[in-house]
Amino acid sequence: MQSFFDINYAGAPFVLFGSAHLGLMAFAALVGGLLIRAGRRAGPIKRANLRKGLGFFFLINETGTHIWKLNYGIWAVEETLPLQLCGAMAWISGVALLVGWEKAWPMLYFFGLGGALQGVLTPDAGVYGFPHYQMVETVIVHSALVIGGLWVVLVEGYRPTFRHLVLILVGLNAAALVMYFVNVGLGSNYLFVNAKPPNASIVDLMPEWPWYIPVLEVIAITLFSLLYLPFASFWRRLVPARQGLPG
Repeated sequence: MQSFFDINYAGAPFVLFGSAHLGLMAFAALVGGLLIRAGRRAGPIKRANLRKGLGFFFLINETGTHIWKLNYGIWAVEETLPLQLCGAMAWISGVALLVGWEKAWPMLYFFGLGGALQGVLTPDAGVYGFPHYQMVETVIVHSALVIGGLWVVLVEGYRPTFRHLVLILVGLNAAALVMYFVNVGLGSNYLFVNAKPPNASIVDLMPEWPWYIPVLEVIAITLFSLLYLPFASFWRRLVPARQGLPG
């Protein structure tokens, strides 16, 4: 058990799309599918309990991650604050699912599917391979963000609107602008607006700073628009939203 949490990891490194990575993704897909299936079949009380359970998972997982880093003395304000997109969304998803905060459903959907999916496919596990805590946690929490995004649509009945799409894009750009100045003050690189990510990513294929930022902007607009497309007016007529959800 100690080797599972030990910071001085001496096992095999993480292998992108290796057997452990694929196995964890398959496990997360299975659990997510079963959870959503159960939620769709459940009555209001059981459905709410399942939603709260998913919310508790986020909060417990994120708390555990901070405790692990504090325990090994690697918690740093420049890197560990929940100011990266997926880190912030883990806390927001936890609270929103726990209390049924419907106004947060657009964030869970667009950022969960549009932002966290890359973290599932190309997780930043560092040197840690399976079965180290950091590798497992990284894949599972990003998978949970995707599950949360699917949950609000398939179980809670949330339907994205064009207004939600615009608000998400405006909010993301506003957050990026604020984060630039936060990074200057802290010497950090939250949201990767001050420099490229240190780990290998799709950004490596883009121009240097600051010219990769407009490229990311185009990608974000395209990706979020594709996520909205199935819920455009013609689709909303076929699959009406449940009453009482934000429009």
